[in-house]
Amino acid sequence: MNTKRLSPAATVAAIAAVIMWAAFAALLWHSAGTKDVDLWTHETWVFSSIQAIAFAAAGALFGTAVQQDRVHKAETRADQAQDDAANGRALARVLQSDAAPTNIAAGRPVAPPERGDATSGDDVRQQHAALARSLFGDLLDDTTGS
Repeated sequence: MNTKRLSPAATVAAIAAVIMWAAFAALLWHSAGTKDVDLWTHETWVFSSIQAIAFAAAGALFGTAVQQDRVHKAETRADQAQDDAANGRALARVLQSDAAPTNIAAGRPVAPPERGDATSGDDVRQQHAALARSLFGDLLDDTTGS
């Protein structure tokens, strides 16, 4: 499983950005009653820049943690779909090879069985059903709807 995580350096930088935001928010809170308009304007302008960086860092920290479960589930579904597709291709090859039987010794096509020959048709159907069960499980007893 190749789950994307923040590197240790990126994690440290993100945590530092959030701590810096918290410290600057405390400073801004402390300066809230100031009469110096220029100081207040300067601090709020700097705070907005730090806030943008800190929120991006917090999003990176929390986003990777929250999405890991979803990524794992998606990878599991993709692996299952890939296996099912490979099994479907294998089944298709077998069915196609059964549709054009050859005389192995001569390497020539052999005439298909007569329509009235129920034994050979039943045998082929049973072989196909057994192959399908070995690839996909028993789908007729599958009550999950998948």
